[in-house]
Amino acid sequence: MGLHDSPTGVSRIPTPGRKGPGTPGDAGTPVKLSNPDSRVHVYCRVKPLDYPESSGPAPCVREVTGLNQIVHNGVVAGERTYTYDGVFDRMADQLEVYTKVGRPVLREVMTGVHGCILAYGQTGSGKTHSLLNVSEGQDSTYAGLVPRLFSELFVNIASDFQHIYLVSVAMFQ
Repeated sequence: MGLHDSPTGVSRIPTPGRKGPGTPGDAGTPVKLSNPDSRVHVYCRVKPLDYPESSGPAPCVREVTGLNQIVHNGVVAGERTYTYDGVFDRMADQLEVYTKVGRPVLREVMTGVHGCILAYGQTGSGKTHSLLNVSEGQDSTYAGLVPRLFSELFVNIASDFQHIYLVSVAMFQ
């Protein structure tokens, strides 16, 4: 009862003997998204230049503050503008990215809706840094999306005494 067909996700199962709301996704019960803006959201995070890169010519990418745009000044194709749901500039920290990207996904997951976060980019563009960035003995303020999601997920689960949770995760690289 209340388990999803998919092998990944969070399923809430009412605790026997306790009264609580039904589990979203039960047969015959439509799942009502807590966020009506449930489309795919696309964000861009601009990686800071490394030392050798920063001493070279001006970067070919610039952020347009407040418009969620990236302007690419390509040599061959000329200038092109791309608009996203959000743009994280070179100064954005891991907490800012988590708050804007991870937390809304977790909020939906806690209602029984599956969540997915995908990082896409060239080798060395910062995907692993944004998603994981976990090193032994490292300060947790540098943790990426995945460790923050897991931490907050289990804090939320521990505070819900009306359900038993089944958590499954799939990750690919």
